[in-house]
Amino acid sequence: MSLALRLYIGAVVALGAAMSALSFLPQHYAIGAYHVGLAAGLAGLIGLAGTFPFAISSKIKANVTTAPLFAAVLLLPPPLATTAAVTGIAVSGLILKRKGHVVAFNSGTASVYAGGAGTAMVALAGDGTFFSAPEGLAASVLAAGIMFVANRAMVMGAAAIESRKNPVREWARQWRRDIAQESALFSLGFGAAFGTSLAPWAMAFFILPVIAIQRAFASVVALNTKLTAQMEQLKTTQAILIQAEKLASLGIMATGASHQINNPVFVMKGRAEMLLAGADRYLCSDKARKHVESIRDMSDRVSSIIGCMLAQSEPTEDGSPCTDVNEALERMLTLLESKVTKASVQVIRDYQEDLPLVSGEPVQVQEVFGNLISNACDAMPGGGTLRLKTRWSELEAVVEISDTGTGIPEADQKHLFEPFFTTKKAQGGTGLGLYLAKTIADRLGGSIQVISRVGQGTTFRILLPVGEPRPVERRLGELVHSA
Repeated sequence: MSLALRLYIGAVVALGAAMSALSFLPQHYAIGAYHVGLAAGLAGLIGLAGTFPFAISSKIKANVTTAPLFAAVLLLPPPLATTAAVTGIAVSGLILKRKGHVVAFNSGTASVYAGGAGTAMVALAGDGTFFSAPEGLAASVLAAGIMFVANRAMVMGAAAIESRKNPVREWARQWRRDIAQESALFSLGFGAAFGTSLAPWAMAFFILPVIAIQRAFASVVALNTKLTAQMEQLKTTQAILIQAEKLASLGIMATGASHQINNPVFVMKGRAEMLLAGADRYLCSDKARKHVESIRDMSDRVSSIIGCMLAQSEPTEDGSPCTDVNEALERMLTLLESKVTKASVQVIRDYQEDLPLVSGEPVQVQEVFGNLISNACDAMPGGGTLRLKTRWSELEAVVEISDTGTGIPEADQKHLFEPFFTTKKAQGGTGLGLYLAKTIADRLGGSIQVISRVGQGTTFRILLPVGEPRPVERRLGELVHSA
């Protein structure tokens, strides 16, 4: 709890104590056994209403104590009304085992508006009754207004300090709803007070409406909270879809750029090969030869990267929906080379040769591998080992992507493939990578398994159904595309 909130709660408690003292100033109140018994009964009702809280937000809970509090203000002299209010609020707080500062704040606010409203009621109504004359009815309306404004002002002040928002602006956004809710409770309190003034036993019938209203409010707030959460999720989904659309447009541009870049790279490589072929004639020093060899090697590397980019956006050459998993892994390592290098990750390849092709377009299979390799690098911020293993098991190709990272807690493992679940919010994670990977694997007729221990690392095992036998002419190293 912040220092500002502590000081604010202290100020509210002090104000409540001052208001209670004001209500106890020497004055001739006709207080008898009837009033004391009524105060005890109303304190019990206030405590009962307070023990049925419903959540307004993750940190704020409310109840329907307004109705019995207003009845206490109308029926009792200010000293007893304040005592009943503070006693009932404190009792409900203790029953719910709320923290001391919460009980103190709620008791302070209750003494402020109950004492203030009761004092105003007596001052205007004269004999203290609220139904015997027009001024009594006017006094009760004023008392309700004092209770409402004082309560909302103090509660919104605390919420504003905690959330660092403007309390006036926050109240302006919801004052219509607050007035509607509180008016219903004030009406119930007025009716209960009127009935009790005619027959004290009528107060017993006040319990059921209080509980019924609380249940109704709780249902409405729960629905509103659920709707708010769904709206936030919808906004998040919309933002992700917009980003996906941008990435799709970028992919189209990258495909076009790849073809444009590949042409000059092809020329560079050709000239470098020509110079190296006639090194004795064209290159007079070992240093010049090394420079040209560097040009050729970098041209090969750029061509390889461009080939991977094109494979990400184009179907297989023959249109068949099959993929070489070894080749798909190598393509993704090429595209993620900078991330792997930056994370100081050592890559160990353990590929089974001549694996059959698996069902599915390369772009889909590579998407699965890319997400898992990227996550593995993120799990090893201080460096580590990334092991890529492939093998053939009956009618399935088995791909294992293992890291020596931090591992995944058991409590999180069951949520890994849920959309929007992420442990990397601070790094901008969307929680869609593993969800998309599993969705693609399921669509291809395969599955993804996870084996992880905290502090020891994680292994994702991808099982993909075999499609066709491996063609003789397809080899892992043939990754260069020329225009």
